Amino acid sequence: MLDTEILISIPGYTLHGLYARVGLYFPIGDSPLSIGVIPELAHAMNTSEELAQLAGVSDGFIVGAEAHVRLEIIDELAVTLLYREAHAFLGSETGGQLGDAERFGVLRAEYVF
Repeated sequence: MLDTEILISIPGYTLHGLYARVGLYFPIGDSPLSIGVIPELAHAMNTSEELAQLAGVSDGFIVGAEAHVRLEIIDELAVTLLYREAHAFLGSETGGQLGDAERFGVLRAEYVF
């Protein structure tokens, strides 16, 4: 095959490195509703041994963000809806670039007694 892309499937790899996250939360007036935005930037300096061996992966970076919507029903009960998306861009010893994406949503109910 004459192809410049290398397809790999490794369900359990990890990325390690320095990262920065800034959580910005904003109440909506006097309502029990608030929103939050959390941007993230990371430098992936180390990858798991399995990923490094299979694809020759080198350092890279990760860009991501989270969005939160929180509704406080009563003082003891709140519901939060969260969406997260992050993209990893890693160098490869084969001359190309590897990428990965993480996307998920969470619906969480918090009860404090």
